[in-house]
Amino acid sequence: MIDRINGYLLAMEHLNHFTNHGYTFVFEEIPQTETIEKSLRAYFGDEYGNHVLCLDYQKRLTEVLQQWFFEREAEYKRKDHTAFTEQDGRVHGFLELLFTFVNEANLNVYEVESNCIWHCYTQYFIFESQSKLFVLELGVDD
Repeated sequence: MIDRINGYLLAMEHLNHFTNHGYTFVFEEIPQTETIEKSLRAYFGDEYGNHVLCLDYQKRLTEVLQQWFFEREAEYKRKDHTAFTEQDGRVHGFLELLFTFVNEANLNVYEVESNCIWHCYTQYFIFESQSKLFVLELGVDD
């Protein structure tokens, strides 16, 4: 199932590549240690800044994915002064696939703040479910 999730992300990633911008959308399992903070510090290393629990994670993920999945389309519409139309079902379809894999019973979703100083911007979400941790990485580098 992780392959299907990453296939979906890869398709959305390729739709957004620019000539001088590279996108990375990835979902993977990460090692879990004694606590969530120790796990995140071990995984992110010096790039770890902070993490916050997303209480309304469905809404937050929908907002963030709308931005990432449609970034290139939105840029073209801004340049052409074209009105934004309602987005299609790609975000909803991805979230259905994701939550089919990550059991929502006893699920905690965290948003991670990164100390990354490269010419990039990345958002990370951690899914803690059934004694496993998964990271969703949405990023672009220049």
